[in-house]
Amino acid sequence: LMGVPAAEAEPVVRRAAEMLRIPDLLGKRPDQLSGGQKQRVAIARGIAKQTDVFVLDDPLAGLDFKLREQLVEDLRELQAETRATFLYTTSDVVEAMTLADTLAVLDDGRIVEAGAPSRLYAEPGMARTMALVGFPPANFLEAAVEHRDGGDWCRTELFETPVAVAAAPAGPVTVGIRPEHLRLIPAAEANPHPDGAASANGVVRLPARVVLREDLGGEEIVYVETGGHTLTAVDRHTLRAGDLGDVIVELRPGDLALFDDASGARIGSG
Repeated sequence: LMGVPAAEAEPVVRRAAEMLRIPDLLGKRPDQLSGGQKQRVAIARGIAKQTDVFVLDDPLAGLDFKLREQLVEDLRELQAETRATFLYTTSDVVEAMTLADTLAVLDDGRIVEAGAPSRLYAEPGMARTMALVGFPPANFLEAAVEHRDGGDWCRTELFETPVAVAAAPAGPVTVGIRPEHLRLIPAAEANPHPDGAASANGVVRLPARVVLREDLGGEEIVYVETGGHTLTAVDRHTLRAGDLGDVIVELRPGDLALFDDASGARIGSG
């Protein structure tokens, strides 16, 4: 705090240090601090200057998971207490969705879409948004939209289903679906045999084989191969432990998002 008498600066600095839980670092030199401590000190300097805006460029990069988790919580508490504006850039989607009130998706230095994280996740307006916002990442398939039998149909290498589009696209499209919208059923329990066409109730069923499972505790990320494609699904322990056998993948057309390849903009859904 240049130009501020020490008697006035000391309580301000100590208050900032207490907010970041680093009062024990006030007597240390920069070369005595760890990476996480340096991050906290940098933020505390902004608090001490009583700024209304913090600009943070990937501040948690390179830190271990536990420390990142703690600093994310510290930043949430700090923003709530100071009511300051945080302009925060990060390549970690979980970090972004945890901290943001408004999330802006950048592609090649350009904002392609902005809004509340929950809206961008549930109703992405751009393919790039759906690709970047969410974990595990969304599944994408090349597709074409055809008009026949009085309606619009989406055809991929795996399935075809009726869709609703605002306007018929001039060229190819991309279909996106979230991993949690894929339901996995052991093949032995599935009936009838799937064929990639929508059933009477609109559900599409695909034969597949589990190739990898990642157990996260309450759920698993499951990778399946079907028709030459690898899809990612989220399974809440409906499969037998360790089973890498045949399964049926069920998806509902209403969970599909259609994007125009030329513009990347969303043009419809199932």
